[in-house]
Amino acid sequence: MEENRKKRRFLPVLIAVVLTAVLTMAACAFYMHARYGAAIAFGREYPKLLELSEIIDEWFVGEKDSAAVADSSAAGMVDGLGDRWSYYLSAEEMKEYDVTMANNYVGIGVMVTKEDNGPLEIQSVQEGGSAAEAGMLPGDRITAVNGTPIDDLTLEEATALVTGEEGTPVDLLVLRGEESFELTLLRVAIHTEPVQSEMLGGVGYIRLDNFYSESANAFIQAAQQLLDQGAEALVVDVRFNGGGYVSEVTRMLDYLLPEGLIFHMEYTDGRIYDVTSDSSRVDVPVGVLVNDRSFSAAEYFAETIRVFDCGIVGGQATTGKGYAQTMMRLSDGSGVNLSTARYFTPDGRSLADVGIVPDVPVEVDEEEYFLTYYKTLPREEDHQLQALIEALTAS
Repeated sequence: MEENRKKRRFLPVLIAVVLTAVLTMAACAFYMHARYGAAIAFGREYPKLLELSEIIDEWFVGEKDSAAVADSSAAGMVDGLGDRWSYYLSAEEMKEYDVTMANNYVGIGVMVTKEDNGPLEIQSVQEGGSAAEAGMLPGDRITAVNGTPIDDLTLEEATALVTGEEGTPVDLLVLRGEESFELTLLRVAIHTEPVQSEMLGGVGYIRLDNFYSESANAFIQAAQQLLDQGAEALVVDVRFNGGGYVSEVTRMLDYLLPEGLIFHMEYTDGRIYDVTSDSSRVDVPVGVLVNDRSFSAAEYFAETIRVFDCGIVGGQATTGKGYAQTMMRLSDGSGVNLSTARYFTPDGRSLADVGIVPDVPVEVDEEEYFLTYYKTLPREEDHQLQALIEALTAS
């Protein structure tokens, strides 16, 4: 009897020990999966990358910059998706991205162009920049930056020398006519106005450079001022506009359009995002100018105006974009702007790889194209603008 009682007491203890061991093993397995599961899954999906990493670690004779390797690998991984709208940004590039999306940039306050084997030619000088304070003029040419001649550099390489951290100096060798002189300018934070507006006869003209932060407020204010001045029609110029935030474009469309669905987006996880306009609207016809560099929100803006039968589109055919991106920040300060949703026009169409064809198509030569980009083309010589105004006021 006593021996049986000992066995019965021992059995619960044994079960408890076994149960504890099982729970401990389960907890360890859960911890290992949580910590290394993603890495194991990554290794299974991309064995070549792990193999290459091992080869580099074992055989590379030089000094490895792990951060540079990680940046290049991350950029290559996103590029490999084959999606022209998704891209990787290093931590340094992310800082510039944040500044740009706030309609700011750090520089000397000039817009430049460059031909092969030539200097940087100043197209315009912005007020508030150090270039304006130093008296630089359109037509001046920058031939060297910090002692480096720039004739053999690309436009991107040359402008990268001019830009830099806020508050740092940059030495320029400038050519004005036949006179050469040196300037030391300070790189400063400069706010860019996304909207410029004016009356062109009875038509209110608005140049909209982007749909970044606060662009909707600036657009609505400009449009209302033009209407208060008696504008009988509005022309919105989104040529060379690369897009921006959904919230900004939908606020502008809500201001212009009557009640109805103005935006529909479907995320990869099945979520639906719809935006509707209220009944208040602008009761004048709207013309929108586009070209092959009117991307994303810009072409969507133009097509939605047309879908609601509230205006017409002029200029050149657009490229076609139908994916929305989400900027996802990584732990080291870098980020990936990844396509995460598809968006559709109010009548259910995707513009991806299709774009839009203008009601008033006007092709221009290369000179007029670039003068439009640099905002130096006189309004009366802007054939796309004049053709759209004529069609808009005749309808």
